[in-house]
Amino acid sequence: MKSVSVPTMTALAMALKLSRAERAYLFELAGRRDPTRAAAPPTNSESLQKLVNAIGTPAYVLDRHWDPVAWNRAASMLFKPWLAKPARTGGVSPCNLLRFVFLLPEARKFIAGWSERAERVVAEFRADTARWRGDPVTNALVAELCDASPDFNRYWRQQNVLGRDGGLRTFMRDGRTQATYEQFTLSASQHPDLKVTVLVPVK
Repeated sequence: MKSVSVPTMTALAMALKLSRAERAYLFELAGRRDPTRAAAPPTNSESLQKLVNAIGTPAYVLDRHWDPVAWNRAASMLFKPWLAKPARTGGVSPCNLLRFVFLLPEARKFIAGWSERAERVVAEFRADTARWRGDPVTNALVAELCDASPDFNRYWRQQNVLGRDGGLRTFMRDGRTQATYEQFTLSASQHPDLKVTVLVPVK
């Protein structure tokens, strides 16, 4: 596909009415840069923390590898199995979101409808990271998860692509429903490699 010009790719994406995730994936597979995508400036972690602290409901920020880089107290209280404790590797930061979902047993008890959610998360990750095809950190993470989790390996091989569009999320505690939230995933124009996730309680 590298012989196809960028204008032709753009016209094709518009003609097929591709979603943002599908368009990004198309350009990355072709080894072309989407002209609508701008370079991101350096990330200011203090500003990110101020941002999530200003949000009254659970909120967290993921980097392009889906490592948490900022989260507020409400998020750490909701996601105790994930954000309220350090990674098992001995670090002080919580583990990567995909490692939590697929490698920590607590996730299957915490996330309602785990199989459906886990399958979707993999499709979202594939779409989200397509722009960094060849990134060694992403490749190493995928290889690790494929080796350690048969479920992740199966979902990854399906090659599904979905946008991280949000929706209802239900979490469990002690086998009972803890709370249901509507999830919103936002991206700042200055930092397209970061994802700001906000969870609003459903009354």
